[in-house]
Amino acid sequence: MGNAGLAPGDVFVGREDELSALRRWRSRSRPPGEVFLIEGEAGVGKSSLAREFTAGIPRSHLVMVAVPPNGRDEPFGALFAGLGLPTEAGGQRRRSSAAEAHPDTCHRIRESILDCLSSRASHHPLLLVVDDAQWLDDGSLSTLVAATDLTTGFAIDVLVLRRTNEPEPERFEVLSAAAVNSGAPMRLGELAASEVAELATLRLNGAPGPRLLAALAGAGGNPLFVGEILDSLERRGMLVSAGGVSEVAAGWNDLPDAPDTAPDRLAGLSGAARVVARYGSVIGRTFRPADVRPLLGWPALKVAVACRELISARVVLGDGELLRFRHDVLREAIYEDLPPWERQTVHSQVAGELVRAGGEPLAVARHLERAGSGDSIQPWFERAGVRLLEADPMAASKLLRRAMELSAAPGPDLLVAMAQSLVWTNRAEEALDLISGCDDRPMGLVLVAAQAHAARGDLARAADEFEAAAESSGTPVLAQRARGEAQLLRALGFEHERALTQARQLTSEDTVDPLAAVHAECAISWAEKNRGRMDESIAAARRGIALAGSDPALLWRNPHMFLADAYLAADRLEEFEVAAREARSVALAHGDIWQIPSLSSMWAGAGMRMGEWDKAVAEAEAGIGWARETGNHLALPWLLSIQAAIAIWRGSCEAAAALLDEAEDELAGHYRSGAEAVLWARGVAAEAAGDLTAAAEVNVLLWKLVRESGVTMRQPMLAPHVVRSVVAVGSHAVAEEVAGDLDAMASSFDGDVPIRGYQAARIWVEGLITGSADLIAGAGEILGGIGLKVDQVVAGVDAVEVAADSGDTAVAERLAPPVAERTDRLGAAGIRRRLDRTVLVAPQPPEAGESVLHRLSRAERRVAELVATGASNPEIAERLHVSRRTVESHLSHIFTKLDLCSRVELAVLVVAGP
Repeated sequence: MGNAGLAPGDVFVGREDELSALRRWRSRSRPPGEVFLIEGEAGVGKSSLAREFTAGIPRSHLVMVAVPPNGRDEPFGALFAGLGLPTEAGGQRRRSSAAEAHPDTCHRIRESILDCLSSRASHHPLLLVVDDAQWLDDGSLSTLVAATDLTTGFAIDVLVLRRTNEPEPERFEVLSAAAVNSGAPMRLGELAASEVAELATLRLNGAPGPRLLAALAGAGGNPLFVGEILDSLERRGMLVSAGGVSEVAAGWNDLPDAPDTAPDRLAGLSGAARVVARYGSVIGRTFRPADVRPLLGWPALKVAVACRELISARVVLGDGELLRFRHDVLREAIYEDLPPWERQTVHSQVAGELVRAGGEPLAVARHLERAGSGDSIQPWFERAGVRLLEADPMAASKLLRRAMELSAAPGPDLLVAMAQSLVWTNRAEEALDLISGCDDRPMGLVLVAAQAHAARGDLARAADEFEAAAESSGTPVLAQRARGEAQLLRALGFEHERALTQARQLTSEDTVDPLAAVHAECAISWAEKNRGRMDESIAAARRGIALAGSDPALLWRNPHMFLADAYLAADRLEEFEVAAREARSVALAHGDIWQIPSLSSMWAGAGMRMGEWDKAVAEAEAGIGWARETGNHLALPWLLSIQAAIAIWRGSCEAAAALLDEAEDELAGHYRSGAEAVLWARGVAAEAAGDLTAAAEVNVLLWKLVRESGVTMRQPMLAPHVVRSVVAVGSHAVAEEVAGDLDAMASSFDGDVPIRGYQAARIWVEGLITGSADLIAGAGEILGGIGLKVDQVVAGVDAVEVAADSGDTAVAERLAPPVAERTDRLGAAGIRRRLDRTVLVAPQPPEAGESVLHRLSRAERRVAELVATGASNPEIAERLHVSRRTVESHLSHIFTKLDLCSRVELAVLVVAGP
């Protein structure tokens, strides 16, 4: 009778307000890339709401993902299925030992998914709907969050539906935080009594009577249970219809309760169909007739007939080859209806069939565990964890932990895999604790320990560990690889001379392992770049790229990244852009995901100096996300400092202070990499606040740190900031020292020099020391010519300040307008405030009779006064703690400004006074 056989999703009742909220979310003007999270108990109508919402959306604008209960056992499987991708689209998974594997597979797969989403969203907005997300693996969850970050040029929104009664709700904290619907998930509650009546009316083509309404009250307002009660009543012949009213037949008192209706659905079926349904419920949400037949030992025809009967009764849906239970609540109820001993027996049978068929180890382990098979479970959890180690280290660590709990004496392979999973999931301390408890350490554990020390930021100790491993290894190839890795870490840790010596020795050996050679060339490139030898740095990176070719096993240290960094340091920005794009492409396709934060740091730093601040902040934020995920704390201080400097220049000093505090917290527990970035940003902040003394103190510390570390190529960028602050407080000796360091640096150049950034920095410093606004302005023009717009405007403000300080009002007024225009174009409110203060306090023209000495800067007046006392240039240099060259430069500017020809004329002018 009626339409009682309709599935719950075939009608839509009681969710109009929620549907309107979804449509408002989708249609309102906003940045793309947002998450809408819908939560509720099983059967409450989440899927029906999503179907109604997406009904009018073109298929090309929509991606539907249905996650099966075994979703965690198949990383990314649901997303691949929803996108129609082959399971190996993420790239062929490498099978290698835990000691030699790299955590890139998960990242490659995720990037394949994101690339697919980006491609589909390149021409129109895209909606990604994920149903039953509670069963997603961790890698897929992080991919959903990453999908919302594809906001540059793409419009991708994510609608996530999940049950609230599933374990581990903390897994959804990130998605919940990303959700935009009033800052909290939309929660679907029970239907009202009037809505239950409306639902029954639509399904039965007749209004429910009082007894039927009383029976439906047992559904608790759950649409699925309403449908199950109606179906149960109809199967029992308990429904009658008259005069447009549907009612429970008279004489029936034993009304079905919602929890009992699912097994009741099997009551009218044949014995064979009921058995197949129960065995299928043990196998999972989906099953094939071929999966059931060997468990039962039945002929194929008998199983096929039973399956067709289940389809007709709407217990399962499908085409006969792959069957899916109509709803998980139904499957779970059928499963629970099996006696415990029978469930265990079937699980044991399923596990045996999976073993014979070469099934996934994790599926075998899960069935054995439910069968209560004891010690035989442990090897399967271990195999499953090792298999998942590259694709989903977090899931692998849980499985390996379970294997260790089941093992009285974990073997070396299990210990290596467990430690590796901990390192790759940002738990280096736990990995080291595990390793320290092992008396006998195989080579795999020694190498993982080195990786753990590197993950903690202790590069020197990590390098020592790799060198120790090289010495104790009986395998020449493994020894060379450990040596190459050690020297690369030493180079990254500022031990440049040691890294260069040993890396060159490695590359000169008669037979060199290709991976070791690539690592050595990267170490040479990094060390030479930091020593200012740019040709050698670029050449070494190119040799590394040539050695690596397109071999994924050789590209995981990504020599393209070292080439990009060398070009950036040499101010060859166009070549940097090309090399950096290639480096990122290699990292995403083949490389170590630890590289991503460092690449983001390079992109953000370049964007910061070029004035592309929105792009720089976006890169920094993305890099911070990757750093948190991968545990690459080395990049965090840089990324946070870049964000802080941009905030200062934009006038948001409060935001900058919070970012710098966070950066210093990161430095507290890790290696010093990034300390100079934090000090530099602190100096910028102090200067913005007008505290020149604090700025000078911080910058002096900064310069000492840079000199001690031997990172020569950072000196040109930092030198003008240091000199500006120390000159402002009269520390001319420090300014001269900085200038001397830059001159010494020039002696190391032996290629296509002069590097324009160095050239500009040296001129800028000379202008600050001598008080020459024209020199500083000229330096700014050089910087602007190579695209460093921020350095250009900062130099411009310095030039205006120097001119104003020396009384050259005309020069200050000439320089200020173009500087103001460039500053405004950048949106640099913080820099503009400094310029405005300078222009406002510029000295006024002298009154009649005032000395012409007002045209001189403070430094030039001091030189002039000493000349008037008869002091020689060496004596003046000693008295003022500056070099003789600086005194000569000051005198040259004095003679030009005052139109004088000799020291005698100057002395007479000073003594004569006004």
